[in-house]
Order: sequence, then structure tokens, then C-alpha cells
Amino acid sequence: MSVINGNALLRLKEWFFQYSGSFCHEDPLRKECIDLKISHTLKVCALIKDLAENLKLSEEETNLAEVIALFHDVGRFEQLMRYGTFLDAKSINHAELGVEILKEKKVFNGIDEKIQDIIFFSVSHHNRLELPEKEDAQRLFFGRMIRDADKLDIYAFSTNRFFQKDIPPNDPILLEVPDIPGISEEICRDILSGTIVKQKNLKSLNDLKLLIASWVYDINYERSFQIIHEKGYIEKIFSILPETENTRKIYSNIQKHLNEKCSIASK
Repeated sequence: MSVINGNALLRLKEWFFQYSGSFCHEDPLRKECIDLKISHTLKVCALIKDLAENLKLSEEETNLAEVIALFHDVGRFEQLMRYGTFLDAKSINHAELGVEILKEKKVFNGIDEKIQDIIFFSVSHHNRLELPEKEDAQRLFFGRMIRDADKLDIYAFSTNRFFQKDIPPNDPILLEVPDIPGISEEICRDILSGTIVKQKNLKSLNDLKLLIASWVYDINYERSFQIIHEKGYIEKIFSILPETENTRKIYSNIQKHLNEKCSIASK
């Protein structure tokens, strides 16, 4: 089995559900976190298939993209069980842990080594600040796909959760940042200057909202921009942010960038 055909994809899906299902937990919050990651994975799979269709990928290429999506967060389950957190800074890099698990359990035995390499690269780099500039074209192509699909579902999930009235203090699902007034000047400066915002610099839930909004500058594919525009994620995020001179500038810049990308995509 050198390629990922339909049977291989089915086998890998069965493995994922057996593995993720083994992390059942009695604690309600832990259970919610595990269920969320399974749900997130399935949504990212659907989104990456949407991107694949738009990019007119072959069936085998689409299967490869879906497998990458299926396993991109596989390290999250072990991370939560070991450390009780989804914060990599407080625990371990969940993407690298995921690759370790996949290799240790020999999940891709029988699959061509080149395909395995693309999977491992894409999984290990899906959460990096940025992808390396000089890299194999296939690695970068699928690496960009998973980064887009992952961000698209986080946009969907986070915009819904931001509007909840019963968000627990230091919510582990929202990176444990406190829901306090104000916005960090450092975060605003970074976004306005085009500097990539680092999670470790987040001081509040408002900072996290701005970070997620700024992801439009790290989106790669036309279809991804269209989805962000169609779903109104940026408008939703800024509707619950304090209106300041900085947030107005950031919103204007982001909308301009998004509209330009969508205009190019529609031509």
C-alpha cells in the first residue's frame, strides 16, 4: 500500500477513533476538551476537503490532505492527559508530540515514505508561527492546506465561544487567558506593524480575539479567504472588542486585506 486509497483512509479513520476514544474522562471539563478536539478534527477534515475540491486535487491527493487533517491534533489527547492543559508553553509542543505518537505506533506502516514525510512535516508544522521559506514544494503545499483548514475551524469555534455568557475563568479551551478589560498595546503594535503575534504575549481574552482576527495575514488559499468573508468572522470578532483608535485601524487594515484577497479570488 504505497498510496492512500479509500481502504487506507478508512483504516486510518478507524485507528483515529479507537485512539481518541481511549481518552475518556469522568471530569466534565476534561471530557468537554476531548470531545471538542474530536469534533474539531472532523470539521478540519471537512474544511480541508473543501479546499482540495476548490484546488481540483486528485482523489489520492485529497485523501492525503484528509489524513493530515485527521492527525494534525492527535498529540492533544496525550497532552491533556499528561499535563491537564492545551497550552504548549506550559506542557509540550502538541504537534511534535503527535508526530512522535504516529511514528511510535507505526500508524502509516506500508505507506510510501515520501507520503509519510509530507504527513509528518504537515502535522509538525501546523502550529508553527510560520513555515520555512526554503522547503520541498509538496511539503509546503500540504502544510499550507492544514494551516488554513485548522484556522478556519478555530475561527468558527472561537467566534461562537466568545459570545457565550458562561465562559469559565481562564478557559482551557481559550488558552487560559483571563477575561479582563483592555487590550495590550504590544499586541496592537505587532499587528499594525505586520509582526507575527506570539501566544506567550497574550494577556487577556481581548488579545486572543485580536490574534485570531490577525490570522488573515497568514491565510494561503483563495477558498479560505472566501469562507472567512462569507461567514463574517472578522465582523463578529470586532463587534465584541472595545472600540479604540488601535482596534479601528486594525479592523480597517484586516478588512482591506480580506477584501483584496476576495476580489482577486473572484476574478
